[in-house]
Amino acid sequence: MLRNILIVDDDAVILKIMSDFLVKEGYDVFTAESGEDALRLTSSNNFQVIFIDLLMPKMTGYDLCKKIREKHKDAWICALTGLGSVFRNEECMEAGFDAYYIKPFNIKVMLKDLLRNVFDKIDKKSNDVCDVG
Repeated sequence: MLRNILIVDDDAVILKIMSDFLVKEGYDVFTAESGEDALRLTSSNNFQVIFIDLLMPKMTGYDLCKKIREKHKDAWICALTGLGSVFRNEECMEAGFDAYYIKPFNIKVMLKDLLRNVFDKIDKKSNDVCDVG
């Protein structure tokens, strides 16, 4: 089963920390430093999980999520922000995000547990579809 993850953040340090950790956990990880780069990647790849920073130059995480959601309705998309007091969970859900996390977070606890649960749900949904026929 595919385990493709996309991380979108204009902070190269965040991309490296998250990517390195997830690769060690056995995931196929792609990174993008802008919304435009992310759209190029999503046009030619199928990502099950996408992490998007909300505050990026040129294209906000909200706008990026809406654009990705148009073509990738089943992807699990998570908002990440260091400005929890500025961005609200309700606004993220309206934009199409499935979850919302404030940086900094404990990467080992949050990512490991979160992704295990997300991929369990994806696998269950996939098995349910396959068992119908």
